[in-house]
Amino acid sequence: MREFCVIAITPERIFPDEACAVRRLLESGAADRVHVRHPGCGADELRSLLRACGDDLWQRISVHDHYCLADEFAGIGVHENRRNGVYAGGMRDVVRSRSCHSIPEAREAVGYDYVTISPVYDSISKTGYAAAFDVRDAQLRSLAAARRIIALGGVIPEKFGELAEAGFAGAALSGFIWGNGCEDMDRCINEIIERRRGVCCNS
Repeated sequence: MREFCVIAITPERIFPDEACAVRRLLESGAADRVHVRHPGCGADELRSLLRACGDDLWQRISVHDHYCLADEFAGIGVHENRRNGVYAGGMRDVVRSRSCHSIPEAREAVGYDYVTISPVYDSISKTGYAAAFDVRDAQLRSLAAARRIIALGGVIPEKFGELAEAGFAGAALSGFIWGNGCEDMDRCINEIIERRRGVCCNS
C-alpha cells in the first residue's frame, strides 16, 4: 500500500509570486509534485521560474513545455503531451509522465513513471470540458490497478477516497487550487492535507 499521491498543476499563465506558491504546496506536504504548465511561455521565462523555485525542489517539479530544461536543471521531470510530443533528451533518470485521454491510450503508454488520465470529472478550470470516464467502469478500474494512473480533471479533495478505492495512484488538481488566484491557498492546502490523511492506494 502506498500513500495517495497529489500533484498540483499550475494555471496556463505565470502569475506573480508563483514560485512562492509552488514552494508552499510542496513544503506543506499538500502536493508531492508540481507540474509547471505554461504553454504560452518561452524557455527563458520558465528558466527564471524554476530558478526562483530553488534547486532543492527541482526533483519534485515537472515541465509540460521546453523539455530541454530537464537537461539543464538537475532533477526536473518531463510531462509529455500532445502539444510537445515525446521527450528525446539524454537524461536517463528523469521522471517521465504522460497525458492520456482514453483507456487505450493509457494502456499503450509504457515506460513512464506514471500517466494522467482526464477528464475524470467535469473540469473546474475549463468550461465545457465534461467528464469522459466513470470511476465505476470495470476497464478503468482494471487499468488503474495494473498501472500507476493519476486522475485529472475536476478533481477536488473530497474525491480522494473514491479515487483511491477505484485503484488510482493519486490525483492531479489545478482549478481547485488556483481558481481564486492564491487568495485561498491556505484553505486549499489545509483541505488537501486533511482529505488525503489516511487515504492509501494499491499502486
